[in-house]
Amino acid sequence: MNGILLGESDSILGMEKGGEGIFIPVSVSNGVCRGDVISLEQMKKLKACVDNILKETGRALLNGEIAACPVNQSGKTVCGYCDYGMVCGFESGMETRRIIDLKHGEALEALDGKGADGSENAMDS
Repeated sequence: MNGILLGESDSILGMEKGGEGIFIPVSVSNGVCRGDVISLEQMKKLKACVDNILKETGRALLNGEIAACPVNQSGKTVCGYCDYGMVCGFESGMETRRIIDLKHGEALEALDGKGADGSENAMDS
């Protein structure tokens, strides 16, 4: 997913004159937004989710819980680009974090706490 925007035409037209979707992944036609948009209520849920992640991360840092657990995407870690390998101590074979690439609808379902199959699915895990 490349990003999401608030699905209100005034908001979109304020970001891109004409709302043609040239510079942002959303277009506006006859007052209707097309693209990866979410409602104000969904935006509030997303903000609450991000706030929770930031609070948990801050709490963990304050408690000294700073694990060397880099992101693993498509079988590659970011360690090849990192200058701090000697500090973190990460070694091949250790646990990594996987980033899930969600489509727009899947991300909205996860935000609402439902998996694609309708099961409960916590987005903050």
